[in-house]
Amino acid sequence: MKRTLLGLFVIVAMLGMISCESASNPMAPQTGDFSSNSMAKGGNGGGGSNSGETAYTCTSEGDFSGYNETNNPDYGVYEYTLWAGKHNDAGTVTITNDDDNIYVTYNTNETADLGEVHVYLWDDLSQIPSKRPSPGHADYVVENINADSYTVVMPADISCGSTFYISTHAALVGNDTDDDEAGSGDNSGETAYSGGADAPDCFDGQKGAWWGYATYTVECFYNISGTVYEDGDNSGDLEAGEDTFGGITVTLYDADGNVVATTTTNADGSYLFEHVPGGADYTVVSGDPSGDYAANENAGGYSISDLSSDVTDVDFGFVPLYDIILNVGVDVAGDCAADLVVTFNGVALVALADGSYFVENQLPGATYTLTATATSEAGSDSQTWTGMLTADLSLSWSLAVECNGGNNEYDDCDTNQDGVVDAAEAAACDEDPDGEGSEVGTAYMVGNTSFCDDLGQSRWGWANYLEEGDVITQDIYAGAGQCDITKGTLVGQATIDNANGIISITMYGDYYMNDLHLNIGEQLPSNLIANGNFNSNPSSWDPQTYTTSYDVLAGGYVIIHMSVWE
Repeated sequence: MKRTLLGLFVIVAMLGMISCESASNPMAPQTGDFSSNSMAKGGNGGGGSNSGETAYTCTSEGDFSGYNETNNPDYGVYEYTLWAGKHNDAGTVTITNDDDNIYVTYNTNETADLGEVHVYLWDDLSQIPSKRPSPGHADYVVENINADSYTVVMPADISCGSTFYISTHAALVGNDTDDDEAGSGDNSGETAYSGGADAPDCFDGQKGAWWGYATYTVECFYNISGTVYEDGDNSGDLEAGEDTFGGITVTLYDADGNVVATTTTNADGSYLFEHVPGGADYTVVSGDPSGDYAANENAGGYSISDLSSDVTDVDFGFVPLYDIILNVGVDVAGDCAADLVVTFNGVALVALADGSYFVENQLPGATYTLTATATSEAGSDSQTWTGMLTADLSLSWSLAVECNGGNNEYDDCDTNQDGVVDAAEAAACDEDPDGEGSEVGTAYMVGNTSFCDDLGQSRWGWANYLEEGDVITQDIYAGAGQCDITKGTLVGQATIDNANGIISITMYGDYYMNDLHLNIGEQLPSNLIANGNFNSNPSSWDPQTYTTSYDVLAGGYVIIHMSVWE
């Protein structure tokens, strides 16, 4: 391949159209910031006179000087000294490439300008001649340049790792350009080749016409990027709106575990490793954020095999871990003991020294169940929380149980605790020591809200929900275990007038109220069986009839509970 550009340069120069001093030369379309400005004019000082000389490189790989940022991949840029007359520094020769071309850029210093350039390009060592090839027969010949900078563009079949052998020759003329890099001596008329720092010794050792070539290997560089984020829903993927972590150290390792580079995430959690050499294996590892987190997405690192393109979305997710703390109070009505059992997802917990229960480091996105149950000789009370965690959770519960005898739901004589003292139980128990009659059992006014079905309680009973203006009349049943009135005894009737705020209770036959408990409010009490703590309990009442007034409810509940005797 041979291309010769001849006499037209003279005409163009006369018209003032030749300007090869800047990187905008159409022969040099590459872009990017090449750290040492290698595509601009070189600037190592030279010495001696190079008038009439020709310059070549001995074999050299050059000095890496930056990147040709053509984007996915970027390519390396290598710089050589332009040696005039074997020993004098006349500027630089820079070699780089893009996807389709190799670029050889000559830049002279103030000791000379370019007259002619001649470039040979080989892609196999066997093609290189044993003696200096004729400059005039080079693959690329440019004459009548008379400028301090020129780029030769050479189309080539380029792939990462390809190696080319390039002989660069220049014939120098007197300096006639401004703002050149400093140089020493006058290299006008010299011959020049590019080479490394030790090239002069190499040139001196040659016999016959001195020359050389550069070994240029295409180096591809890629970017690796991603985000370090808080995986709030434990999904394993970065989703819109999720928080990110700034200031996290991210490390890039090679296949042997050596640190290649480290970087720190930006305020938005993003990071970038730029210009990573291709063709190798890497692992990206994120540091941990402060606080309680578990690594999720790419926990342990992200591996890349044979890097051959930009790699994006190398994200690292960290799932927040949440704690639950529970304080439980147990109110025992009577003189007996109560056992408290607290379970988390069915597993019993052990109380801390202060009596609280603690569950730590739980993941979001899962459903948990926490239950506390207090059990006494007369029954039990429990409370349950079920849900997902989106933050630390603090709970405070109050449970209440009763003892047999006293103000409890079951009489001491009701040994099977069904709410009714039957004949056998009565025969075995002195149930009326004072001659005041016998206990029929605990009784409730029937209502539209069942403890058993609507509220999921282990104890039976009812509440009535009323809107303002409602007036209802309901039966009162004793011993209606499991909220089943067919098991109970009809002992009376009650009317709730929520238009005027009046409650009226009437007992049937020989039945009478031994204890009476009322709860009136917009909400149900936190403990339905601790009736001694109801908010409207009377201090005295007629055993067979009772009437009381209250503030009309805009919407709320009324519970009527009693112990019935006959």
